[in-house]
Amino acid sequence: MPWAVVTGGSRGIGAAACRALAEEGFDVAFTWHTNDAAACVTAQAIRDAARQSRCDRVDMGSLDEVAAWAGAVAEELRPQVLVVNAAETFRGALESHTPDVVRRILDVNVVALVELARHIAPALAASGAGAMVTIASMNAVRGSSNSVAYSASKAAVLGLTRSLAVELAPRVRVNAVAPGIIETDMNAEPLADPDTVAAVKRSLPLGRAGTPDEVGRLIAWLVGPAASYLTGGMIAADGGGLAVFPVS
Repeated sequence: MPWAVVTGGSRGIGAAACRALAEEGFDVAFTWHTNDAAACVTAQAIRDAARQSRCDRVDMGSLDEVAAWAGAVAEELRPQVLVVNAAETFRGALESHTPDVVRRILDVNVVALVELARHIAPALAASGAGAMVTIASMNAVRGSSNSVAYSASKAAVLGLTRSLAVELAPRVRVNAVAPGIIETDMNAEPLADPDTVAAVKRSLPLGRAGTPDEVGRLIAWLVGPAASYLTGGMIAADGGGLAVFPVS
């Protein structure tokens, strides 16, 4: 069976993508960084879907580790799908965005994406039906206070997605998913606040936060044959957030 490769697959959207891809018949290799117990849960879910699993601890901020891992999975697994999900987040006022903070965000969210594509794209192309999905954000297309570096990195992800789609066509399709407010660990604290939940319900047309599984299923759909004429696009999985807050 074909292999799919997912970065940051131990929790949240990454884990949901691993499960959805396994349910669609892919064997799945994924990275994790800090939570080995969660990685074991994801690996077991893949095996429960009767698919092979491979998980490796990789720091996406270490470009040597990224290059070594990407080269290994490209050579050993010859994957058909790459999902670039792992990301570094940071919230803080402008004065807290030191050069070290900004470099870490850009290394994980932008430079690692280029390294992954550079090493794995040839295998995707050789598969005959290669597909790549990047995880952007609503912050890629609209401003957000206290996250200037993260927002800039996700705008870069969107630009990279479009450029990769052009460069790798027609043998590899490349699309982005831009999640909105999703019930992940990253959003657990704000979504535990009733006032925040009420604000979400008021502000979004669908009136609720999304779930990781909803995004995971979208990712699996994007790499499948039903999306065979889609490349260079961005789908906002945001409950209608960008429709309410349009951008130019």
